[in-house]
Amino acid sequence: MAKMVKIVTEYADKYYLSTKHNEVFTTFYLDVDGYCFPNDSWSDFTCTVLQWWIKELVNLRYMENHTSKLFFMDGSYRMDVSKDDNMTLTINCINSYGFNETVESTIICGYVEFLQALLQATQDILYILHFAYPDKQAESIFQPIFTKYAKTLKEIISECERQS
Repeated sequence: MAKMVKIVTEYADKYYLSTKHNEVFTTFYLDVDGYCFPNDSWSDFTCTVLQWWIKELVNLRYMENHTSKLFFMDGSYRMDVSKDDNMTLTINCINSYGFNETVESTIICGYVEFLQALLQATQDILYILHFAYPDKQAESIFQPIFTKYAKTLKEIISECERQS
């Protein structure tokens, strides 16, 4: 079942930093074995969305028969994520434009693989904040938050790997 799961967080020509609202806008999307959702040029409020996703996936660790909703801030896209007893995730990639809701794709991957992708994304955003933005205000705000999340993700990944 091993899939190449990546949450792409890239500093590119298209970025935005608002120190007033503590927002960082970068390229940001899910890539699973080359399938990109919403698409490979999607940009969003990376720090905020990444925090939402981490909280949902950490909480999903101990939940059964629960679907977590991972939203993008911009647009009409989200992912509905459920976990089974074997630590396998079913991810429905949804476009809920207007009154219509369409499942664009269903992805099956491991819970640990997704957590590892979240961990890598936290490290990527910390790198971006440190090296790409001359104003260190965003780094001073988000560095403690994402450092804490990285520690939590590493602990859960280790626990899951010991149990398997």
